[in-house]
Amino acid sequence: TLLTGGGFLTHIVGYNINRIDLENVAFISAALVFGNALFVSALVGLVPVLGRLAGLGLAGLGLARLGLGRGRAVPAPPAIPAMAALFLMGTLALAPLVLKSGAAINYFIEWSFAIALGAMLGLAQLAAGRSTRGPAVAAALALLLCGHLWLLPRDTGGALDDRSALAAAIAAADRPTVSDEMVTQLRAGDEVIFESAIFGELAALGAWDPAPMVARIAARDFALFVTIGDESVAIFNRRWPPEIREALRTHYPVRRSLGRYVLHFPNDAAARTAMDR
Repeated sequence: TLLTGGGFLTHIVGYNINRIDLENVAFISAALVFGNALFVSALVGLVPVLGRLAGLGLAGLGLARLGLGRGRAVPAPPAIPAMAALFLMGTLALAPLVLKSGAAINYFIEWSFAIALGAMLGLAQLAAGRSTRGPAVAAALALLLCGHLWLLPRDTGGALDDRSALAAAIAAADRPTVSDEMVTQLRAGDEVIFESAIFGELAALGAWDPAPMVARIAARDFALFVTIGDESVAIFNRRWPPEIREALRTHYPVRRSLGRYVLHFPNDAAARTAMDR
């Protein structure tokens, strides 16, 4: 924070204090179901550890370890499972952040790491347990995890091709462009002059007047707009205020689909020039 003159707090904290977006509840539910196989096996390894941590208690952690608390001292949990349990609790405590506007699947990265670590500990504990059913359950969970791998996206080649085609269309533009895919926009040599997510948030709070942008759209100051989906996709409606959506329908009526992206052009000639390269 000191090195950036307060920029770190402004960008990392200030710009991420967004309104609650309850539409993300469906997104959260889907993500939890998607990671269910990992979650079940992780609990096997982490529940006993969490129970020990609860027995110690946050306030009496040191007293219990020294035998100064009530009753017999509670043994400390093994170091690695304890760290994994604390890691999981920390990520779960931050999970409600996905409710805010602008949250995406990357909010589950740390949570997924914690779950994966717990899953491995759980399998090891089952396999080495005294119960005769332990190895069989461990094998079943291992198969479940292997099956879970088939749910993961594997076809990244198509997405890369889409971004390459998108970069070519942006590079061919003779005027500025506006794009939800800003990294590709920069790689194409264009400048990011409008970030829909930020202005959509400001518009929802009544802190931004879209009239100047609507005027520029009406004047066709931009070569094209690149959006993630269209009116049928929730993220499109959240990012682009109604006034902007109406202006795009009126002044950029020609649409071309490119994977998950929709390119909006002012006329057929502009679309052919960009897409036929």
